This record gives sequence, C-alpha cells and structure tokens, in this order.
Amino acid sequence: MTVRRRGETKPLSIAAHTPPVSDQEQASQAEVNHWKKKAEQVERLVKLGSFELEFDTGLLSWSDGTYAIFGLPPGTPITVAQAIEFYDIETQALIADRIEIAKQSGEPYDLTVPFQARGGRTGWARMIAQVETINGSARLFGVIRDISRERDAEERLRQQAHGDVLTGLPNRRAFQLYLDQVFEEVRQGAAMALCIIDVDHFKMTNDLHGHAVGDKLLQAIGHRLSATVRTIDFVARLGGDEFAVVLHGVRDKAELRQRASGIVEAARQPLTADQIVVEPSISVGACLLGPKVKGLDAALRQADIALYKAKLNGRDQFCLFQPSFRREVDDHGRLLDEVGIGLARNQFEVHYQPIVDLRTQIVRGWEALVRWRHPTKGLLAPARFMAALMDPKASVAIDDFVLAKSLLQMRQWLDGGIPVTCAGVNVSDAQLKRPDLVPTIMSLLQANDLTPDRLKIEVLETAFVGQATKSVAATIDRLARLGVVSALDDFGTGHASLIHLKQFRVERIKIDRSFVANLGKNGYDQAIVRCMIALGRDLGIRITAEGIETVEQLEILRRLGCDCGQGYLFGRPMHPDDVPDFLVRWHDGAAASLLGQADAVTRSSLRVV
Repeated sequence: MTVRRRGETKPLSIAAHTPPVSDQEQASQAEVNHWKKKAEQVERLVKLGSFELEFDTGLLSWSDGTYAIFGLPPGTPITVAQAIEFYDIETQALIADRIEIAKQSGEPYDLTVPFQARGGRTGWARMIAQVETINGSARLFGVIRDISRERDAEERLRQQAHGDVLTGLPNRRAFQLYLDQVFEEVRQGAAMALCIIDVDHFKMTNDLHGHAVGDKLLQAIGHRLSATVRTIDFVARLGGDEFAVVLHGVRDKAELRQRASGIVEAARQPLTADQIVVEPSISVGACLLGPKVKGLDAALRQADIALYKAKLNGRDQFCLFQPSFRREVDDHGRLLDEVGIGLARNQFEVHYQPIVDLRTQIVRGWEALVRWRHPTKGLLAPARFMAALMDPKASVAIDDFVLAKSLLQMRQWLDGGIPVTCAGVNVSDAQLKRPDLVPTIMSLLQANDLTPDRLKIEVLETAFVGQATKSVAATIDRLARLGVVSALDDFGTGHASLIHLKQFRVERIKIDRSFVANLGKNGYDQAIVRCMIALGRDLGIRITAEGIETVEQLEILRRLGCDCGQGYLFGRPMHPDDVPDFLVRWHDGAAASLLGQADAVTRSSLRVV
C-alpha cells in the first residue's frame, strides 16, 4: 500500500501487518493439532470414521477413518450417490430412506449393514447419525465403524452354538429350533416329512480305517444329503453318525418314498478317503408331519421307530413309520434287554453237537451251539432269540460268551482225559469285522493252553459282502496262518459262493441242511450236493453235510464221497456233561451200528439196480 503525506512528494510505503501470535495462542493451536492427530489414530485403530452431510448443498465430507474403511485415498472427492454404491441395492434403499426421514423430521438412525469396499473386500459397518442445526443450517453428522471382525466372531459363536463344525450343517440345537417353527407351519396346513438317518456300520469304519476316514465319510454324507434335497429343505447333523432331514411339500406316502429312496441311493456312491475306498450306506426312518402327529416329541419318536425298523430289516434302506412298528420295536428292545440280563446272570449255555467222519465214523469235532435257559420259558434254541443274534451289539456279546466258554470247556475235557479234538464256533458278521478279533482269539487260546488247531470258526457268506470285505479276508488269512481253521457255513444259500471260495482262505465247507433234507427224494438237490462235494475235492477243501437225519441220507453222502456229517442221526446238541457218555456209547457200538445200516442201504440199492 502506498500513500503520500500532505506536503511530501516522496511516497510512504506501509506494509500490511498481522498482529503477532502470542505464545499462548501457539500452544493452543499445537494442542488442537495434537488431539486431532490422536483422534485420527483412534479412528484408524478402532476402524472408526465420521461423516457430514449438508442438507442445503448436498455436500458430503468424510474423515480419513471413513476413507480407510472403504479403501479410498484420504481427500478423494465423494458424493452421496458415490458413497451408497458401496452397499447392495437393498441397503442403498434403506440408507436413502433413513437420510430422507432424518432430513424431514430430524430423527436419528442407527444401522448395521453389509458393504463392499474398493478392491472387493466385504464387511459389516455400523453407522450412527443425528441432525444438527448451526446458524439455521441443518446438517447430518454421524460416525461409522467397521465391525467386520466382531460380526465374524459372532458368526463363529453362532456356528458353534447352532452349527456342526465337522460338516458345516446345522446341529441338534438348530434342528430343534427349526422343528419348532415347522410345527407352526404344519398347524397352518403345510405338508412336510421328517427323516432321521444313520450311517450304517459307522463304528466299524472308524475302527477299521481310523477317525480321519470316518470324519471324511460323515462330511461326504452331509454333502450328499444337502445336494440331494431341495434348497427349501433342511438338513442337520444331530451328532455322531446321525442326521436329520425335513422335506417340504411332501403330501403323501408315495412322494415321501420316492424322495427318501433318492436320498438312500445318493449315499451309496463309493467314497475314496486317504486312498481307502469306502462303500457307504444309510438307513432312513421317516414320518409324515400332519395334524395327526401330536407335537415334536411324537414326530421324533415315529421317525426313530421307523429307523429302528429299517435297521431290523437289514439296513441300507428307507422305512416309513407305521403304527404296528411300535409293538415290534418295543418287543425287540425288551428282547435285547433280556439277553443282556441273561448274559449277566449266566442263563446262557453252550451245547455241543458231534461232527463225524463219514468214512471212519470217528468223531472229528464238535459244533458249539448257544442255548438260553430262560427263567420262565425254559431252554431256548437260537431260533427263539434270533432277533438278538442279528443285532450287532448283542451278537458280539453272545459270540464272546460262546468262544470263551467253548475253549474253557475243551481245556476241562482234555484235563479229564476226554478225547475231544476241536470245537467249531459260529462267528457273526459283526464279530468277524472287529479289528481286535484275532488277538482276542489268540489270547483265549493261550489262557486255556490250547493250540490254534483246536478251534474252528464258522462264518456265513454274508460276512463277505459289503465294505469290510478286505478286512474280513485279512482276518481269516491271519487266523489261518496262526493255525485256526475257517469253515464256510450254510454253503449254497448265500451270494456268489464260488467267488468266496476263490477270494477267501476257507478250509472247510458245510453244505446247508436244506440240500441234505431232500437227498433220495429230489434229484436236483442230489445233483447240487454231488457238484459241491466234487468242487471241494478238486479244491482240496473238506466237506461237511449238515442236517443228516436218516440212514438213507448218510448212505448217499458216503457214496458221493462227502468227508464229514452232522445231524440228529449221530446226536442232538447236548450239555457238555453228556459228552463223555456219548463218546463211550459211540465207540462201544453206536458208530458201527450206523455204519452197518448204511452199508445195508447201499446193498439194497445195488440189488434194486
């Protein structure tokens, strides 16, 4: 600025002067800057930001913390339209609506919404905003915080509370909550069905192949169930190897059978886990949900009963609940309870039936046969408690009893000078598939000071069918190498017997009594028996015919070259105390008498010819 004083020709220069800043003012400004930086640090640490929106001008401003949340450089120009693009369509509409309400009425808002930052990162944000009026001008001021970590932690807690960690499916608790909702819909007329599912022989898979394979099997079953049903249906893992499925829109039994059968079929597909091939199967029990089902507990009970029935029928199948199942399942449960009590109270016994050499009439061994001396029903043969023998848990308990009792009895006979060569013990499918069967047998043999050739295990062909085929073959092979003889029982009645003779180390074949019963009456049965005996001879396998009851049957079997025989003609199953007397009578003439009668039948048939 230039001015001239009056009477002076030389201009006077006056510079603009800013009053000096006092030390106090400088200190105050420094403190403001300090706390501003502190605030920015806090924003970054807690992922907090702030924003202002001037209603009059529409101008939006963000703090550095807000820019950081959305992945933008601080100071980047931002408009309201650009800001809401970080949210999905539904959330955009919600935010726009709440801003408009705040502008019109001054009502604050508190929203928790999902967002997607620049770069694709997704998360959750909580924004709290209120309207402020300064000098007559209204503006929206708010804070926003990235709560993605807290949200993820809440989801993990929810998963732990309502989800199964292994399969990712809802767990039992979530299933119960869902069923509560379902019954509300059923009361309003919705058509649904409930399925309870067990993985067949899961414990055996765990025992044979380890928990890692078992876990992968459960994961595969969970995935297959989810993939088979529709998106509106509900699949949960209840625990262990038990799953549940709620099927929507199922109005009748025919539709339920069709959909449940598809679930069973999907589960059958082979699974390779850790280079081990598993052939899984499931059993499914189901019931329709409708007005006749009185509550959640009743529905679960019906599905459980149907599942139990599916297992009784052989597993790997679907079973729809019927009221008549209740009594059958209850009877079966009572039988298993009684068997357990009977074993604990020593009500079971082992009786022995002789196996005779058809050429020399020498008693070659004895088959150990279980009997139940019931306190009210008397002495029961296995046919009277067959359902228990078909149950995996009960059959193993009975097998353990018979095996231990038979070997102990043999030791007692030998110590008493009774010439008993070996005992044949029936081994159930469940027993044969136990991984500890071989050491258990060898331990019992050692405890009774018996050589392995004193024991013969008799197995059915059904033990060779299913996913445990390789382990069964390995068990039989280990026993054979240790000296324990294996016999294939009821030969000719199972599946693909010739394949079993090729695949498994079987040293004895027992021809089923159904073929022996018609010898001399039915030419077809006699031809079949002739072929079986010839097959055994060619393969070097000894043949025993079961169920011999007549001298004519004995004569035909001797003539065909059968090695051994067993049946009422020689002796009924007897108490171990009766075995010594039987052997005395047998050696004193009973054997010679039978042999003479058979020879007489042979001579008679030759004269007729």
